[in-house]
Amino acid sequence: MIYGFFWIMGGAYTLLHGGHTSIDSIVMRMSPHARTYLALGGYALLFFPFVLTFLFQSVEFAAYSWGHLQTTGETLWNPPVYPLKTAIPVGFALLALQGISEVTKLIKTLKRAPHE
Repeated sequence: MIYGFFWIMGGAYTLLHGGHTSIDSIVMRMSPHARTYLALGGYALLFFPFVLTFLFQSVEFAAYSWGHLQTTGETLWNPPVYPLKTAIPVGFALLALQGISEVTKLIKTLKRAPHE
């Protein structure tokens, strides 16, 4: 559970530093202007639908967990899991905010760069 917490919280940080997977062999052959449009299309068609779907679904998931004060139910210690389940929507919200930041930077790049 703890590993999952760190993984979900690191998504926005990884996006900020460009650590997510990309297809550089194809993208590097494109002009900078085309790369920007490709990135914007990727955010619109893939990134935001995925992130927003998981964000809204995980809010319900976390709310249910808090409503029932869920625990693991598997050990004598029986630790609560609702704080960890809360990290899921928080992590996706941070990822969405970072995505908005990235799209804003791409749009500024388009406005500054001359059209080809």
